[in-house]
Amino acid sequence: MDAGYTLPEIQVRDLEDDPSAGALVTRSLARSVARLFTNLSESDPKSIHQARVATRRLRSDLRTFSPLLKGGASTLRRDLKPLAALLGEVRDRDVFMSRVSGNVAVLDETDKPVVEALLGAFGRRREKSLVRLHVYLETFDELAVRLTAWACSPPLKAGSDRRGRKVLPPLVRRRWKRVESAVREPGPKDSAALHRIRVLTKSVRYGAELVAPAVGRKADRFAAAAAVVQDVLGDHHDAVVGHRILISTARRLAPRHAAALGQLAGLELARQRQAEADWEPAFAALNRKELRKWM
Repeated sequence: MDAGYTLPEIQVRDLEDDPSAGALVTRSLARSVARLFTNLSESDPKSIHQARVATRRLRSDLRTFSPLLKGGASTLRRDLKPLAALLGEVRDRDVFMSRVSGNVAVLDETDKPVVEALLGAFGRRREKSLVRLHVYLETFDELAVRLTAWACSPPLKAGSDRRGRKVLPPLVRRRWKRVESAVREPGPKDSAALHRIRVLTKSVRYGAELVAPAVGRKADRFAAAAAVVQDVLGDHHDAVVGHRILISTARRLAPRHAAALGQLAGLELARQRQAEADWEPAFAALNRKELRKWM
């Protein structure tokens, strides 16, 4: 992809022993901006995924650690939202096509042409999404300059030179409280509720990974457990989306062709149900006091 001009190479500084809060936040921002710039130059599924993750982590860190940042963090976070949405649009096409391609082997040979036609249609949708992303990147230079400045020297507030192990864990704990609140909401958890829990858990995981160099392996273990919850709920979300697309497409087809997509939709429904059974044990493994002592 063409970002409109040559994106700079971002230097990620090594951390000193017992790093300051500001050094930890700066390093995380630099790593995410470097990851974003590196992957914006390509349009293959892996690069799109990496660029999307970098954008999400940037937006998450700017929110979680905003008490350490001077004015501009919320504006930068807001200005990254269109890029995140465009990358997400392409990535969603990739995920759906990958899942369908992975399941096509269960179909009879006579049913595969209808799936190939569906994949072709989504491939064309992906190309249109890429065009929209390319158009956006033609005006990316101003935002790229700001991202570079924040990666090199973010506007830190007074007190950010204090030890990270003292300053940052309470900020992550705030995000964890939101996860707990979402999980404790009464009533069954529908797909929207589970998606919200996943997004909040991901934010806490990012925070734990940022703090880990200062607080040690406890935060690493917490982040690993959070990643399991995130993966289970991510598979649930992808299955819900895949099932919905396959069913809505099948309704527009002749019965013989619709049956093939219905079979694939059944596989997605089974994965959805499995994730619904798996997420609570995964969350119980995360929600242990011993994993949160560092907060």
